Amino acid sequence: MKNILLSVVLLCGLLTCSSFEQKRQFIVTSQGKVTSQIALKIKELGGNIIDSFVAASFAISVERPFSTGIGGGGFLMYFDKKMNKVYSYDFRERAPLAADRDMYLDQKGNYIKDSSRKGVLSVAVPGLVAGLYDIHKKHGKLPWKLLLKPAIELAESGFPVYPDLAKVLEKRKKLILSQGSMNKVFSKKSQVLQLGDSVIQKDLAKTLREIAIKGRNGFYDSWVTRQIVKTVKKAKGILSKKDFSSYQMKTRNAVEGKFLNFNVFSMPPPSSGGIHIIQMLKLAENLLKNNKKTSVSNKDYEKIIAIMQRAYKDRADYLGDADFVKVPVKKLVSDAYLSQIVQLIKNQKSYINKDHIKNPKIQENEETTHFNIVDDSEGMISSTQTINGWWGSGVMAEGTGVILNNEMDDFSVKAGVPNMFGAIGGLQNAIAPQKTPLSSMSPTLIFDQDNKMHMSLGAPGGTRIITCVWQTVLKSLWYKQSLKDAVNGPRIHQQWSPDKVEFEKSLDSSVQKYLLAKGYPLKERVSPCKVQAVKLSAKKMIGVSDSRGEGHVLRLSY
Repeated sequence: MKNILLSVVLLCGLLTCSSFEQKRQFIVTSQGKVTSQIALKIKELGGNIIDSFVAASFAISVERPFSTGIGGGGFLMYFDKKMNKVYSYDFRERAPLAADRDMYLDQKGNYIKDSSRKGVLSVAVPGLVAGLYDIHKKHGKLPWKLLLKPAIELAESGFPVYPDLAKVLEKRKKLILSQGSMNKVFSKKSQVLQLGDSVIQKDLAKTLREIAIKGRNGFYDSWVTRQIVKTVKKAKGILSKKDFSSYQMKTRNAVEGKFLNFNVFSMPPPSSGGIHIIQMLKLAENLLKNNKKTSVSNKDYEKIIAIMQRAYKDRADYLGDADFVKVPVKKLVSDAYLSQIVQLIKNQKSYINKDHIKNPKIQENEETTHFNIVDDSEGMISSTQTINGWWGSGVMAEGTGVILNNEMDDFSVKAGVPNMFGAIGGLQNAIAPQKTPLSSMSPTLIFDQDNKMHMSLGAPGGTRIITCVWQTVLKSLWYKQSLKDAVNGPRIHQQWSPDKVEFEKSLDSSVQKYLLAKGYPLKERVSPCKVQAVKLSAKKMIGVSDSRGEGHVLRLSY
């Protein structure tokens, strides 16, 4: 078994394993080569799917430090096949106790530029470690220490700088070189690390070892906590020890909906992703032509754009942390409400700009990470994790190796002021102590009409996550494209504000000309999403990692 496993791992280390077809067994798709290997290794050691999830989460924190880490948080959608139950776990970052609604405004009520995006005031209370610990305690099998060991070894021994990391190091070199703790790790001889250089994270290994020994308390009640608080307070931030000791992961009820003969489960508020994916799937079923072509027609693109606009208008109007504000989840995905939207879209004669989008009234940086793990005998996992923007807040807590998030920017810092993704929110998503900022992260699980596992998917990409995941599902299930084509094919994006229709260069030129002639404001842009997806059928299991990024699919027969 070990020789077979080694052969698979070596093969995927030498080749770009962007897709892999095989019998139903165990499969992992992630943005990290070593992360995928570690998830598979834990399975070989006798771990269950949650053990692989926990080990992969710590590993990806080491391997992709610019996009995720233990200084951040995330969501998990988990189907336990034995219990026949879908779990929805929220371990996203939360606003500090000392936070207030107007903390990023000057005396005249104007937004202070970048104050919610850079530095210690942008840091929300991290939730990743608490989430992983509590989830493992409930569902895990192998010892906690064993699951952190691979990540500790990876941090201590290091790994070579890969193209994605080299790119973000170069783009943020001014930050890296000016921030003492980060400079020590990610540069040498006054230059940021280059492609092939070794990344050694000794301080992070020390922190992970503390977490391995003390569990949750290793991060939330230890020298690590004190160092994080000390670093933040030294720069006049507001994080406190009480913020850490009071943090709790939350178990949510997934948003559910039907599309064709499939049952869709996705992340509920404080994510807006689940609601809008189900909204858009239901709208598509009523608005798109039911033909046998695998390509999207020009008229279908018009309907797709209109569907996106309406969903993102709802996001701005209604979405927030349901523990603090009333979010009309059931009504937003109800047939009665959506039938009104269908009629509004059908009555559209041409493109409508954002100022004229008014839906019926009812009484989120792009560098996140996502991975899936599917085990034919145990269930499915879809998890999106993040520190928000590239390198988060740009602050590494001294002596810990922990890069802190800038998740406070996902709140509406002021009504009408867009966040770093251009998304506009309202009072529903205003800052409040211990409130969770609105997110677009959309880990999603899909079952067929017999309630058998069919698909697990998600993506990084800020507010684009929702439309990327939706288009992947739509192309796979509605247009019946192969999973590889559904993931890698051209995408478009419209989020109500800004008033642009983004498209990728690979979009057929005839479609571009058609939309331009119809008055659509087009903007060419490479999709920031790197979709990770697994699809199951009676004959095989297929894993695909988006060709836009550095993805790695591994499988194990056991």
